Amino acid sequence: MTNFRLETSSEVTDFKRNGDNSWHVTIKDAKNGNERAVDAKYVFIGAGGGALKLLQKTGIPEAENYAGFPVGGSFLVTENKAIADRHLAKVYGQASTGAPPMSVPHLDTRYLDGKRVVLFGPFATFSNQSS
Repeated sequence: MTNFRLETSSEVTDFKRNGDNSWHVTIKDAKNGNERAVDAKYVFIGAGGGALKLLQKTGIPEAENYAGFPVGGSFLVTENKAIADRHLAKVYGQASTGAPPMSVPHLDTRYLDGKRVVLFGPFATFSNQSS
């Protein structure tokens, strides 16, 4: 894809709509704090827990009266015996200042149906569906 670029270690800090309906996006480099801007015809917001805040910043009508918050967590799981046998531990990363400790995904050895597995997560989940 010639017109695609994935930004990692970056934080979108602002959106503005250009006159031609494209987006002027301000991006902060998480490693050095430098800010820069790019113009893009399309923007995909894949920001996990920060997605709703960014969606609301766009000002598009679809963002109005929309809310959500994490109400669950999902884990990636491997039942691969060779991997599970090498990881008998619970390993946490360091949460950012002010963030809850469980906001950092971690490795966790568990037993499911008597079989040792390794979990990685949690990743926040929510649904806008009523039960």
